[in-house]
Amino acid sequence: TNLDINGTVTIGAGTTLDGQSFEVYVAGNWINNNLFTQTGDGTIIFDGGNQQIDNTGTGTSRFNKVTFGGTGTKTFYKASEIWGDLVINSGCGVNFSTFIIDGGVAINSFTNNGIMYLDGANNFPTTFESYSMSSSSDVYYRYAAGNQIMKSNDADFPSYGDVFLQNNSTTNYNKTPDGGELVLTGSLTISHTDVILDMNTNSTNMTLTGTIVMPTGGQQINWGTGTTKLTHMGADWNIDPDITGFNNIEFAGTAP
Repeated sequence: TNLDINGTVTIGAGTTLDGQSFEVYVAGNWINNNLFTQTGDGTIIFDGGNQQIDNTGTGTSRFNKVTFGGTGTKTFYKASEIWGDLVINSGCGVNFSTFIIDGGVAINSFTNNGIMYLDGANNFPTTFESYSMSSSSDVYYRYAAGNQIMKSNDADFPSYGDVFLQNNSTTNYNKTPDGGELVLTGSLTISHTDVILDMNTNSTNMTLTGTIVMPTGGQQINWGTGTTKLTHMGADWNIDPDITGFNNIEFAGTAP
């Protein structure tokens, strides 16, 4: 039967917890000291406030399906595999810290309707078959110890919602898309003056529906001098006065 746990789940040493095909609702932390498995098509639903996943346990959890709901931020303290679908609901956030969350199998999906935080040099969740981001979703790239790789968009990952680029280390570091397209159905916010968005290295084009917000005195986007282009698809756009230039630009939105 389905379970609703209003506190913390602790899997003891030498103990195996099998979620089978059931839905398990967890409002507290998740501590695994041995083995968690789901021999059926079950789902773990984190529906509390701020929650910690594998923060103190000696084991590493491999989930089937996971949904993040409730409020607050759910924080991973270890790398994990998720062999089914991962869903982030509106109203909550998931902090992947510096760890990589691996889709593990070929048929699964990653859906973000809330907030994602990425604190590693290159730790966007990987090997999911498809990715979906609502236009109101947020992704924060905020690695502050060096350059950071951003996942670019393709057929399996059509677009972001809003993207925030952060550093705040007092040293200039690049945020570099790993491919040729960056598509935002929301806005791009460069939060700190020591962030450089590098569109030049991989000749990345940007398609933007919202706005670009730059900090006063911040580093300009590095578009290079080649074929990189910004295409604005939205309606009105009051260009931030802190932006001093583009490479190629196309206005393709709907007139008000």
